[in-house]
Amino acid sequence: MNHPFVDVLDRLPIDDIRERLDDSTPNEVRQAIALGPKASLEQAAALFSPAAATLLEEMAQRAHLLSLKRFGRVIQLYAPIYLSNECVNVCKYCGFSAINQIPRITLTVDRVEREADHLIAEGFQHILLVSGEHPRHVPTDYIVECIDRLRDKVASISIEVAPFDEPDYARIVQAGCEGLILYQETYHRPTYAEMHPKGYKRNFNYRLETLQRGANAGMKRLGMDSPGLAEWRREAICMLAHARHLQRHCWRSQLSVSSHACAPPQASSSRSRPSPIPSSFSSSPHCGSSCRRPDSPSPPANRPSSENTSLPSASLG
Repeated sequence: MNHPFVDVLDRLPIDDIRERLDDSTPNEVRQAIALGPKASLEQAAALFSPAAATLLEEMAQRAHLLSLKRFGRVIQLYAPIYLSNECVNVCKYCGFSAINQIPRITLTVDRVEREADHLIAEGFQHILLVSGEHPRHVPTDYIVECIDRLRDKVASISIEVAPFDEPDYARIVQAGCEGLILYQETYHRPTYAEMHPKGYKRNFNYRLETLQRGANAGMKRLGMDSPGLAEWRREAICMLAHARHLQRHCWRSQLSVSSHACAPPQASSSRSRPSPIPSSFSSSPHCGSSCRRPDSPSPPANRPSSENTSLPSASLG
């Protein structure tokens, strides 16, 4: 792969930038707001500094104006179809984790089509196929067959499934898929290793390069998250760096950024987020991302919690 972000991330002085945030001034925050996409990573990081706490309203108004300018007063609705909650990974925050004692099911392709028909009847035309990560129950062939069955029924299909190699994504795109969503979970390697003790997901680098592989294969839309497993300001800086890298090297694909909070289910771990975003600052990652990357939509995240691990997603009556 040309220009992998993993090489960039390992060279970035993330800890130095994070340390300097505590000394940021309101004027530096306003400068970052004014510069928008022209701000350097160091300048843009001020949007997540303690000094920005008093300027959240100003940031929100700027983000709102940019959103209106880029997208107008438009909301695109999509609906997820959960294909399978089978998973080989042990993730301490996820309801699908392999060690959780829950009923497991993988929908047949016929059942997936019936789910889609129900959602279409409700007015949905944009479908997101979601699953746990299990190479036997949710292989490329199964994903392709599901997309092939649905592509003439809906306006667009996206996937939020296990990471694949670029040739697999090429097959998925050829079948009719337009969008790829993949959450890195955290950019902090020690935290990533601790929170993913078993399974294919332990491969930090492979996951980090997934969106680029999808873009190289022809995905029209890419979706990433603002992670929440490590200290949130550090994560936000890394997320901005990753978004900037993707927009530079995957410019044919539209990039969206969603915000979510990972809460570990009781069945997996009692650990809570190490540095939760204060309620008074909860909109900061979203506003900062919108100010820094105004062409990026901000969809909601689909995170299976410990209270929501059952299938299917729609009632068939």
